[in-house]
Amino acid sequence: MTSDKDYIQKVIKQFKLITGNKLNSEETINYFNGCMYALILNKTIFKRNDDLPSFIYTLFLKPFNNQQYKDYVYKSRTLLGARVCRHINDDLNYSEVVPLSKAVISYLEENFSLENKKENAQRLNSIADELSGWLKQ
Repeated sequence: MTSDKDYIQKVIKQFKLITGNKLNSEETINYFNGCMYALILNKTIFKRNDDLPSFIYTLFLKPFNNQQYKDYVYKSRTLLGARVCRHINDDLNYSEVVPLSKAVISYLEENFSLENKKENAQRLNSIADELSGWLKQ
């Protein structure tokens, strides 16, 4: 489980590179394209293909008034990745890619921080139990 969290932190770090000013506009779009394709293909974050339609629609299609992709597109991750990459290359510019990368970062942090909070709370409770037992002696 920790390897999944490490991978998610790595992905977030990659998207944060896009929001920084280290890349020029063309490099930013290309890097974002690659990060999104890798994110779609990897099954660590989206374990099932059924998890992808809501993510793609809310972040990439709805804000730009595009229709949801057909169902057959979501059955193949490579086809979905190709569609998203074509959408990024054809329709988006630098000023749209940076806010999208911030939206992806916030989506990942929101959806995967709940497990971190639970584990942190459990760890704090176990430390408190140990301390209270030690103090009672």
